[in-house]
Amino acid sequence: MPAHFSRFIATLILDIAYGYQVNTDDDALVDLGEATTHNIALAGSAGSITGDINSCKQRLYCMLVDFLPFLKHYPTWLPGSAWKKHIEYTAVMVEKMQTVPYNTVKSSLVCLHLALCLRALIERCLTGNEMTDRYAENEKDIRGVATSLYAAGTETVATTMQVFILAMLIYPDVLVKAQEEMDHVIGSGRLPELYDRENLPYLNAIIKETYSCEGGTLLFLLKCSIVILSSGLIFASRGMSRDEGIYSDSEAFLPERFMNKEEALDPKSFVFGFGRRLCPGREFADTCIFMVLSNIVATMDILRAKDERGNEITPQAIFTDGLASRPARLDCVLKPRTQQARDLILLQDTNDTTFSAQ
Repeated sequence: MPAHFSRFIATLILDIAYGYQVNTDDDALVDLGEATTHNIALAGSAGSITGDINSCKQRLYCMLVDFLPFLKHYPTWLPGSAWKKHIEYTAVMVEKMQTVPYNTVKSSLVCLHLALCLRALIERCLTGNEMTDRYAENEKDIRGVATSLYAAGTETVATTMQVFILAMLIYPDVLVKAQEEMDHVIGSGRLPELYDRENLPYLNAIIKETYSCEGGTLLFLLKCSIVILSSGLIFASRGMSRDEGIYSDSEAFLPERFMNKEEALDPKSFVFGFGRRLCPGREFADTCIFMVLSNIVATMDILRAKDERGNEITPQAIFTDGLASRPARLDCVLKPRTQQARDLILLQDTNDTTFSAQ
């Protein structure tokens, strides 16, 4: 299931950013993107010092370069330089992620299906007097922006969806309430649309609670900004989500806390960053998450998997370490709620009308 979530958001972002269509399970650009984000995650962040001792050391060394820049000159032939070799390898991967998809689009400008925004930027750079040093700078910016869309979106959005599944396994009564609301508002004859969102307050509350739960470090990675006198500022977003002065019983999964808008701070006010570092793709990410989760609630039962003896596997709220902290295991089974729900899913797939960039 995690692979399905990752593939969905990767396909969507590649379509939006590059106009690139993913048609196979072993797509080269998707594989490149996953490998790149994986290596970036291994470099760690200020909030990811967990896991085995070797991975902890790797992250600590990589982090030190941010605070002690002179370490970038540490020779790779000296003992203890594995962290620098990893950073150099990751830099090569990032460069590939910036250039390979971009060059694919650039060499295919004659094709009809291209990301309109990226195509327009490239064409503008290639016309008039842009064939100068300024063009090189423009091209660099375009590549960077397009890559950021992928790198920032795939891990975070996919992980949020996984955290939702884990929460529904641990708190099945929450899923039942969401399904009852869905049946009352939407009925069983169609799938939910974006315009239904304002009429689904409990589902919206679940999404907010998912943002602020344990795995939520996925979206609220510690944001670093440069302020006066070049001092570093780290925002402890996870601490905000655990502030008992704001969220009573903060360790429990309680969507009801968000049913009254005046009683709880909306986690979207801090999980997507702050000020000039506010994520520009926050509305896109939030919309993707709503569309996927609402369709799952409308059509699927989320059941606990069983072991070889037929006993239910009790879900554990254990998360991986790294930049995007995902559930370590998702032992579950998703089944259509009814035959009608199954037919809706198949009809949606046949008509190819899923939420997309088209």
